[in-house]
Amino acid sequence: MEYGVNVNSKKMIALMVVLSFMIAGLAGCTNWMFAPMTKLLRSPAQVGIEYKDIVIHSQKGVALHGWYLPAKGVTHGSIVFFHGNGENISTHLATVYWLPEQGYEVFLVDYRGYGQSNGNADLPGSLQDVGASIEYAIHNKQSDKGLIVFGHSMGASLSIYAVAHSDYKNQISGVVSIGAFSDYRKIVRDALSRSWLTWAFQWPLSYTVSNDYAPVDYVKNIAPVPLLIMHSSEDEIVPYYHAGVLFAAATQPKYFEKLQGDHNYTFQYEQNRKIFLDYVSRFMK
Repeated sequence: MEYGVNVNSKKMIALMVVLSFMIAGLAGCTNWMFAPMTKLLRSPAQVGIEYKDIVIHSQKGVALHGWYLPAKGVTHGSIVFFHGNGENISTHLATVYWLPEQGYEVFLVDYRGYGQSNGNADLPGSLQDVGASIEYAIHNKQSDKGLIVFGHSMGASLSIYAVAHSDYKNQISGVVSIGAFSDYRKIVRDALSRSWLTWAFQWPLSYTVSNDYAPVDYVKNIAPVPLLIMHSSEDEIVPYYHAGVLFAAATQPKYFEKLQGDHNYTFQYEQNRKIFLDYVSRFMK
């Protein structure tokens, strides 16, 4: 006779263990969304781009590391860029490396806990970091043209909240959001629904996550700064419906463009670059 649990019971125990860890990690916070990498895998110089290191002082003495990419030729304006939740600026360089050639100087910054920025990654702190980086770009841009706040994925969602609460809205020419999610609980449900192991628990687990900073609740406050929401219907990470939710909640002036391609390779497509540049040029005027 075999003593102990049967195979089905073992599977149930394993499932409960997994869920227990998930609940412990999710409870009352959104820090599970952050996946920082401290090692920089490359520098702009290694791919032939001029740059300099910058340090931005955020709240509570947190020093943020970033790169400044000067524009080539005639400068058309400035862009401050905020990347998604994974890795660091070295792996998100592909999103913006092409912009200096188009006449735009670029600031790209790592949140606390990412790359060479100090501190520990968390949502309230990252929102402070975005605000501090916008302020830094406004005071340190070399161009007398306008400034665009540009965010991708989580960076776009953070940017929406930060600009809505910014004291510098009158110095921001436009906000460009690519692949943003509208709501922290909804994006949790989207993620959990992709696995049979977590599908049935997507609703109860999503309510363990704080939604205090949900972009959908604040996007209307970006006005009168122009807002461009861009999203691909092929996005496999942040479902396309999030863009519609955000656009409906935003107030004028607002614009929407459907992109092609998956979540992380937006600007591999020339058409996507053209759409971006057309709007940025319009916002600068």
